[in-house]
Amino acid sequence: MTTALANSILRNVFAAPHFGAAPRFLRDLPMLRKLIARLSAHRVPYADFAAARRAPVSKPIGYEACPGDLYEPLRRSLIPGDLKSLEWIDRQLPQVRRLFDFGGNLGLQFYGFQSRLVWPEGFSWEVCEIAPFVEEGRKIAAREGARELSFTYDFGDSSGADFLLASGCLHYLEESFGAMLRGLEAPAARLLINRVPLTQGASTVTLQDIGKAYLPVVIRNRREFLEDIEACGYALKDSWSIPDLKCTMPFYPERSAHAYEGFYFERS
Repeated sequence: MTTALANSILRNVFAAPHFGAAPRFLRDLPMLRKLIARLSAHRVPYADFAAARRAPVSKPIGYEACPGDLYEPLRRSLIPGDLKSLEWIDRQLPQVRRLFDFGGNLGLQFYGFQSRLVWPEGFSWEVCEIAPFVEEGRKIAAREGARELSFTYDFGDSSGADFLLASGCLHYLEESFGAMLRGLEAPAARLLINRVPLTQGASTVTLQDIGKAYLPVVIRNRREFLEDIEACGYALKDSWSIPDLKCTMPFYPERSAHAYEGFYFERS
């Protein structure tokens, strides 16, 4: 039996709606769990980030192992969910002088949006990232003459920003975003969260294969995620679904995110 056929059979058995909780406990039997992990490229639930990092995978685990130019080919592109971000930034831009882009990689959205928007006088776009991307991002910005774009390692620098953007990054954080916001002296008045996988079920940690490495990710419970943000003084103004993006565990459909989501908040 081929791996693909075995994968298909097991996936259909455990995903079938007439199979309840009793048969599905088989997925967590030690021997079967190892088989399922191997067949699904380690897209199975883990107890926490530490357990996910101990998975017996054949590639490095974590963004730190990736080259800084990993996403450079996307630098001038719009990817799923970007149009909604563009719409809200464009709408708020007259009141924004300082935009803080948490997890913004090389400034991908800055470059993707700059030909579609007119930056106000004195406008700045600051990206917060980890070392490989900050170093590469600064080189590219210098080469491109992107005077509005800068980089930092410190999320605390977002304090006092007019607009906080967090796109495609929050599911890689072990700490809740609400906890990070509560640590700020002056949280941004406007908050846009985009491309985040959520579930109606219990929050679940799994692994995502991005080619160069595996990344631990958390698919958070949707209600808990929103309540955590709202507890920081933010009111939800808009939400949207991004069905082109998914974070699925083939043998655990009830714990998967079958579409990413986006949200726009304003602080009370």
